[in-house]
Amino acid sequence: MLGDLLSVEAYQFMLTFCRVGAAIMVLPIFSASFVNVTVRLALALAISAVLTPEVMASFPPEPASVLDLLLLFGLEIAIGIFIGLIPVFLLSALELAGSNIGLSLGFSNAAMFDPVNNSQSMLTNTFLSYVAILMILALNLHYLMLAAVFDSYTLFVPGKGIPVGDMADFLSQTLAAAFKIGFEISAPFVVFSIILNVGMGILSRLMPQLNVLFLVMPMQSFFGLALLMMVLPTIMICVLGYLDEGLTSFMYPA
Repeated sequence: MLGDLLSVEAYQFMLTFCRVGAAIMVLPIFSASFVNVTVRLALALAISAVLTPEVMASFPPEPASVLDLLLLFGLEIAIGIFIGLIPVFLLSALELAGSNIGLSLGFSNAAMFDPVNNSQSMLTNTFLSYVAILMILALNLHYLMLAAVFDSYTLFVPGKGIPVGDMADFLSQTLAAAFKIGFEISAPFVVFSIILNVGMGILSRLMPQLNVLFLVMPMQSFFGLALLMMVLPTIMICVLGYLDEGLTSFMYPA
């Protein structure tokens, strides 16, 4: 019997760790490249140890076979990944906005390593990612992400299966809303780019001898960066408010 090999306490802890560990490996900030894998593992173990006594009442009894146990662990890992993907999809609005802003400022070829996405990204994307990390930590929104993992035990009871269709619909709707938010907060830069290019086109027609390229590049960067500094607080308020609202609506659905 499996119960002879695995104690009840170890079974409950491992079941909690599967969901918490999978979420920690995907959640923004916790999954960033500057967070060591050992630190993530230690954090997941610590949270699982604290969380297990609070959620153990909802756990199913120990499975009779190893195959059933592995299936149960797999379901918990899938739920943890789903929980972690929610804030990732919510923050994708900032990535889209950063790409649009970089194109409007002429920084499309300027790239550096983005610690949030663990990849090379446009300069504006990386800058906005750093600002978002600082704001999330300052506003304690990372606690809200961990609270979503805890509250997921009321939405997804271990051993009861997972609603794959509803989860896919929720993620698709979240991503669609994130694209909408991303386009909205980058709209001033799209308008700025259109006005600048139209103005330079008219100027080149009026003064054909003028080298428009050498005139428009510094203007595009200078006025674009000035516009970015002016609207940056609004961008952060919109994105972080959307993150807060998205996580809260998931934790406390109407």
